[in-house]
Amino acid sequence: MIKNKELLTEFEELFDSLGIVIRYDNIHNDGGYCKYKDKEYIILNKILPVKNKLEIYKKILKDILQERGDIFIKPLIREFLEDDKDS
Repeated sequence: MIKNKELLTEFEELFDSLGIVIRYDNIHNDGGYCKYKDKEYIILNKILPVKNKLEIYKKILKDILQERGDIFIKPLIREFLEDDKDS
């Protein structure tokens, strides 16, 4: 069983290693991924439950993988991504 907090940390570390800045803020929606002045950001509503943050991270990562291709992904995240294929 994957622990959500641990998975959240793994995603944060992965995005950081890709040069993507993560911000948790008071916003009026869930948030998402954006590019601004040659920098990449993920901005999420800080009151979102961890489960929702993980689902947003999963979607963003899948989009980045399609765009960039080969990125090293730790087994914990890979397992979380593959959970979709079972359902």
